[in-house]
Amino acid sequence: MDAPVLGEKESKVLKAHYEPNHLSKDCSPFNSEIPCSGIPPTYIQVAGMDIMRDDGLVYARALKDSGVDVRLDVYPGMLHGHYVIWPQLKQSFKSQIDTLSGVGWLLGIRLEREVIERFWTATD
Repeated sequence: MDAPVLGEKESKVLKAHYEPNHLSKDCSPFNSEIPCSGIPPTYIQVAGMDIMRDDGLVYARALKDSGVDVRLDVYPGMLHGHYVIWPQLKQSFKSQIDTLSGVGWLLGIRLEREVIERFWTATD
């Protein structure tokens, strides 16, 4: 899939600089003898028009199937990095709030959405 912002061409350039060993478990947990074992609770965000969308969805499913606690937020119609490019969009604002909520979830802290929004939009 080619996508605006981070498309196939850009993805290849990034991978060329990264030079991953595609067979290493450090490159992908699917290369381990027991994929997804020992992975802690995981928070994943996926943009609907991101070239890596399916990777995120497949990874979330594999983690869940392996018994890992997973929280997944999907932003239909959004591009990779949408929250940086268009921070004024509702979906971008939602993803920023979801990020704070997701990190709280990982740390075992539950805050009401309204509290996070007040904090995030505070001006002083």
